[in-house]
Amino acid sequence: MIVFSTKRVLLAVKGDSVSEDAFQLASTLAKKDKGKVLATYVIEVKRSLPIDAELPIETTRGEKVLSQIENLAKTSKCHIEANILQSRRAGPAIIQEAINKDADLIVADIGSTSLNAGDSIEQMSAYILHNASCRVIFCLAEQSSLGANNGH
Repeated sequence: MIVFSTKRVLLAVKGDSVSEDAFQLASTLAKKDKGKVLATYVIEVKRSLPIDAELPIETTRGEKVLSQIENLAKTSKCHIEANILQSRRAGPAIIQEAINKDADLIVADIGSTSLNAGDSIEQMSAYILHNASCRVIFCLAEQSSLGANNGH
């Protein structure tokens, strides 16, 4: 039995896909308290570019992943708020978003984080663990991922 509030569950994703397991975990926990999932897609911006650079390929990728999450949320009747952030590193962006949104829990989908340059899984995970002001769950699923090209 979970005894802490999960009204605002931040689901942190980056890369080409999000595991369905990570979404289901975030959704189940949010719905327990009649809360919502705060789906946050992080685009890591290279230091050679301005932080607010137009990155159409990465933005399209993020929109696609968030659209898939929104479709899952609709199917599972889960309230959702979706956001794309641009940052030099994913870890600090996730922590700042959790603070800004007053998140009760961060579910970090680390199954797809190695697809982008920038934070390694270890760097991002360590940063989140050391700086989070709420509970954190890391989700590394080996099952099928939404948005991944599975050769079909």
